[in-house]
Amino acid sequence: EGDLNPRGVGQPGNPYGYLLTPGYDVMGGLVQFLVAGGRAYSQPDTFRLGGTLYPQGTLFLPRGRNEGLDEKVRAAGLGDLVQPVSTGLTETGLDLGTGSAGFVTLPKVAMATGDGVSSTSFGAHWYFLEQRLGLPFDAINLSSMASVDLTSYDVLVLPEHALVRIPLRHFDRHLDRSVPLRRRFRVRPSPSPRWRRVPDAQRQNGGAWRCG
Repeated sequence: EGDLNPRGVGQPGNPYGYLLTPGYDVMGGLVQFLVAGGRAYSQPDTFRLGGTLYPQGTLFLPRGRNEGLDEKVRAAGLGDLVQPVSTGLTETGLDLGTGSAGFVTLPKVAMATGDGVSSTSFGAHWYFLEQRLGLPFDAINLSSMASVDLTSYDVLVLPEHALVRIPLRHFDRHLDRSVPLRRRFRVRPSPSPRWRRVPDAQRQNGGAWRCG
């Protein structure tokens, strides 16, 4: 017998867990799964299971670490998108949910708002985060930005015109000045988060300060 069952929730048997191939079409459902307390793991490299080669970043939703897994998957709208698996032992690559597989958590997101911020740009970002993804976020008024502890956020979204209206001194206590401004920055785990800015050339179109 192969390791894979027909796609979707509700197939015969009690699958070991589910695989979810990464892509824009599953992100909203993944957010809802995590909001409901679901646990997911991201495979750090490609792997083969049941004769199928899965891409890096494939998500594993294990039954043993998710109480009411089937109900959570259905409620998140992922019922027809998941692939049941009967084992976590892969034919090539890391076994599912082991080794360096990353535990997926919801990012804590803030978005700048207030006088001077483009309402069109803010609305577009709001629609994507709240309506498309269902991802909770905090709206922070520019006038109070200096008093907010930004290190408590993973991502700060700055709609169009927001960055040019924020005095850079507001970020002095968060900014890691050792990194060249020409570079983009990626979030990485750190016991003492520091905020870094996108290149100056991109500031007129808005952008994001990222922790790490």
